Amino acid sequence: MKIFYSAVFDNEGVSSDTSKARELRTLGHEVLSYNYRVRGHQLSGNPLISTKRDNEIISLCQNWQPDYIIFAKCNGVDIRVFHECKKVAPVCYWFADPLVTYTNDEFYEKTKAADIFTCDKENVLQKAKSLNNNCHITCDGFDSSLEQPKDVDQKYDVTFIGNLYGNRLEKVSSITTQVTNITDAYGEKHSIEVSKSKINLNFCTSEGPSDRVFKVLAAGGFLLTDTWPDIDDYFVDGRDLVVYSDIDDLNSKIKYYLDNPEERKQIAQQGHKTVQNYTRQKWAETTCNLLKTLESNRHQNKDKKSILIAGPWIGEFGWELFCWQGYIRSMSKFYDEVVCISTPHSEFLYEDFCDKFISFLPDGGNYKDSFYKTGYSLTKATIGKILQDNNISTSENKISLFLPRRIGDPPRTHFSEKFQLGPLYLPPKYEKLGIYNEKYANAILFHARNRDLRKDDNWSVEKWKSLGEKLKTQGYDLYSVGLKSEALHIEGTKDYRECDQQLLLDVMSSAKCIFGQSSGAMHLATLCGCPQVIWSTSYNLDRYTKNWNPFDVKVVFLSEMGWQPSVEYVYNSFNNTEEIK
Repeated sequence: MKIFYSAVFDNEGVSSDTSKARELRTLGHEVLSYNYRVRGHQLSGNPLISTKRDNEIISLCQNWQPDYIIFAKCNGVDIRVFHECKKVAPVCYWFADPLVTYTNDEFYEKTKAADIFTCDKENVLQKAKSLNNNCHITCDGFDSSLEQPKDVDQKYDVTFIGNLYGNRLEKVSSITTQVTNITDAYGEKHSIEVSKSKINLNFCTSEGPSDRVFKVLAAGGFLLTDTWPDIDDYFVDGRDLVVYSDIDDLNSKIKYYLDNPEERKQIAQQGHKTVQNYTRQKWAETTCNLLKTLESNRHQNKDKKSILIAGPWIGEFGWELFCWQGYIRSMSKFYDEVVCISTPHSEFLYEDFCDKFISFLPDGGNYKDSFYKTGYSLTKATIGKILQDNNISTSENKISLFLPRRIGDPPRTHFSEKFQLGPLYLPPKYEKLGIYNEKYANAILFHARNRDLRKDDNWSVEKWKSLGEKLKTQGYDLYSVGLKSEALHIEGTKDYRECDQQLLLDVMSSAKCIFGQSSGAMHLATLCGCPQVIWSTSYNLDRYTKNWNPFDVKVVFLSEMGWQPSVEYVYNSFNNTEEIK
């Protein structure tokens, strides 16, 4: 089903909502992750209070028509958003914070408005039940993709991971054994620090468990904690973890379990087994199952069709491959129709998701650079004429115009990172290109750069011919590829420059490898899964081997001699790489 999820999301794994959204997707649901604080700041300069942001949430739900709407805390979001969105689909209000935070009229009103209320604190649940008849505990739990035991030496006797606020500092100061306090452990690092510790401490600051309890046990740690009201619903004292009653008891149990490592190990192992009942996947399953008790068919008739207009792309081809089309593909599923505008030779990039492709070749300007063309200005008049010429009405449709821009920090941005793309928070999505053909299994491709821009980066014809002669002695079939205006046809190779587009993709997906300098053609080969021998400066190393390599293509990256390596160096590097030759 389609789920609209308004919460706080990130790339670092600090926000638990990031992993919850991932688990909802793993269950097969289509999730629109809406960063309500980021959008509040972007639209109104205030992460909490923003009328523009609130209107955007309502509009998104009305146009996308989700089957389920989840609001996570959403402090500052106006109550009218809940009421308007309820007209579209059932609303679940998820509240992970303790009672001291929940004790607020704003959260009470949102609890009343929601179809379903969920939390993971028993005292919050009891208060919510006085406001809403459909309230449930759904344990926040832990992220099973991050929180796992690590194979490291135990260097700490006693550790507390977290900040020492409230009475925590007083408690730690009363412990007779030295306590290591770690305040910067998030994501995978948290599991590493837990695994380094013989005893991990937890101090409840509310009448309920923090996610630290679940994260420590998930990482295989031994946990010594104070109690909370419904602890028996989760764990057994002395079997999964150990509970202390006061400071004297805490000091006594620290000494005992440091002196009894085998017993400590057995409890940690059982705790790790028991905590598997409280993963974020379980949270996702429970949250979705609650919907089955409600009538969920509330979709309204839409007045206008939502259309995404992406482009016109006028920048470099390599940037279009890895800094544009993948993001548009991810965005496409949230609109009724998608229109992509780019140069004619790029149409194939959008075929799998684009409803209408518009060819556009800008008049004037100089060379292409990243996402723009130098000396060319993309004006409102130009955009208006494109829409008019293609009968796209801005009055009869709800148009979202997404113009070319720098997304992240290419080429240092990794392909897995998510970005705020207007109201959507998404990573790019890439499709592998080309169909394997046994006919080209013995092919080696040359992209012999021949550009006027940075001429010194071009390799000489003599070097290409010499490399070709060496490879031919090994029985390889050689092909020259690329644009005729920017790449050479090397003597002794078949000229496949500007060949049929699908043929080129099939050849690239089937070939033994491709040789060349950093270029758009090499990036295209990456999307076809074609192994590469590439030479450039070290600046481009991560671009080819990691950041712009979503299918983990084998890359032999040569930077020791820059743009002008010797033929022998290139040839020997190829022959010394068993995975390619």
